[in-house]
Amino acid sequence: MEKDKSTFSCKTGKYGHYKAGSINKVPLQKKWEADCANSSNRWNDQRNKISNSVFHFLNENREERSKCYSCIKTDEEFFILIIREVFLYLKNKTDLFNRLNASQFRQIPPIIYENAKIMFCTHRKVYEEERFIKKISNLYGFIYLASNQASKNKKKYVGQTALPRTIEREWNTIVSHARSLIRKREKNQTISKIYGRYIHNAIAKYGEEVWKLELIDIAYNKSELDVKEDYYIVEIYDSINRDKGYNLKRGGASGKHNPETLIKMGEVQKKVWLRPGEKEKRSESMREAWNIPGARKRRGKIAQDVWDRSGYKEKHSKRLQEAWKKEERVENFKKGRWGTEQQREKQSKLIKEVMEKFRKENPELYQEQIRRLIDSNKAQRKEIADKREFLMDIKQIEKAVDLYKKYNMSAKTLNNRIIEILGLFGVINYRDAKKFLQGNNIDKIFEKLEEITENPEILAMLKKRLREKLEKNREAMIKNRENIASMRKNLMDINNIKKFLTEIKYATSQMYLCDKYNLKQRALNDIIKGILFQLGISNYKEAKPFLQKNDIDEISKKLKNE
Repeated sequence: MEKDKSTFSCKTGKYGHYKAGSINKVPLQKKWEADCANSSNRWNDQRNKISNSVFHFLNENREERSKCYSCIKTDEEFFILIIREVFLYLKNKTDLFNRLNASQFRQIPPIIYENAKIMFCTHRKVYEEERFIKKISNLYGFIYLASNQASKNKKKYVGQTALPRTIEREWNTIVSHARSLIRKREKNQTISKIYGRYIHNAIAKYGEEVWKLELIDIAYNKSELDVKEDYYIVEIYDSINRDKGYNLKRGGASGKHNPETLIKMGEVQKKVWLRPGEKEKRSESMREAWNIPGARKRRGKIAQDVWDRSGYKEKHSKRLQEAWKKEERVENFKKGRWGTEQQREKQSKLIKEVMEKFRKENPELYQEQIRRLIDSNKAQRKEIADKREFLMDIKQIEKAVDLYKKYNMSAKTLNNRIIEILGLFGVINYRDAKKFLQGNNIDKIFEKLEEITENPEILAMLKKRLREKLEKNREAMIKNRENIASMRKNLMDINNIKKFLTEIKYATSQMYLCDKYNLKQRALNDIIKGILFQLGISNYKEAKPFLQKNDIDEISKKLKNE
């Protein structure tokens, strides 16, 4: 007869497991219920002990606490302060907190509140009690401090942990990493140095027994936990300082490394890269990773998901703008690999060589990449659906800005579309198009274009003229940029600024200054704005009357002081 396994249990094991010769004919359900009842009784005893400890602690210090917290206006703040203070007192008494789970931890703040309410009910009372108890029951995590008693300065390490992990479990994880580091070093004694985190190295050096672990604060949400960790690391213990502590970076999820740590990390990476065969090894591993089927698509999707997060583009753009405002960043970029003409030529030559080698070794893949590039450019290209309407808008709309908005184009893109339509007539930008269209009929323009396209010789001649004109325009733009750069350099001297402002004051027109300095009107206005923006002046029209009314020497003094 087959026996029912559910009526068996092992005398020494868990439910549902049994061994031959150790059959206990007690139903599993009853055994489970008995164990649950014992566990519940244990927790009730523990809870009663905690409640009694809280009562005695509050009773001993009631008057002092009432005076100390009398300045706190809101009732919730008053009780939260007491809950945190008592919780810290209890947490450091580890005999009351041994092996509590997350749900049991969350019952402790309400126990403290109930006792505190009895003590201070004559002074304080929370009216929305249910909401408040729900709030304080959502305990999130702890800030802890580990002190090395064997070091000279008793160096410290500040950490955080979130429920259900306790500080003991978190610290045991750190200790286990240190043990792993010790084992690696014992096995690989031939290697000069095996690197580990600062705290792991300290535990390996001084041992596990010399550390004093204590809880220093609690938090009710993730952001509060991060802020408090950073506060204790930087403000209280200065444990990011290597002479005082073992923290390598500031607290919180996005904590930054201190400069000394960054320098050491850089030195370690340099040493790693200098190992024989290290570069080839990493390069090969990266190639293998990229050649896995679907790897490129997966990584591309991950990057796209990150980029599509709400607010990520704006945040990234703002960070870059702030970085490029620093003069040091600009100077470093100029001094870098694109700094001089020789470096640019060298980099360009290197890229061409790499592409040529890739084309010879993988002709099919090269052609596919070129096709993809052309297709992506076509997909991103902003076309003009109705060319007649486009030319009518250029003719009728007064401001170019309104035209940019209507067609959702930048000035450069708009000029490129104008060249495609009217380039054969020598029109290369918006201003030329505006003048050309004022004296011509749009229907006749399209008729002429049809005639030109039918005659290959005339078409070739007009295209050659267009190329020459575009080349001249490009050279003029480069010269204009050089003039702006040299002029800005000259205007670094206050005496040159005085001369320039005097010329603006007595100039007959804006065109006179543009011809003198070989600048366009927009470039001239930008230079004026760069000098006088602190005084609220942004162009020639505003600068002229302002300089005629005021003394230039006084303006120069103001600019020098600012």
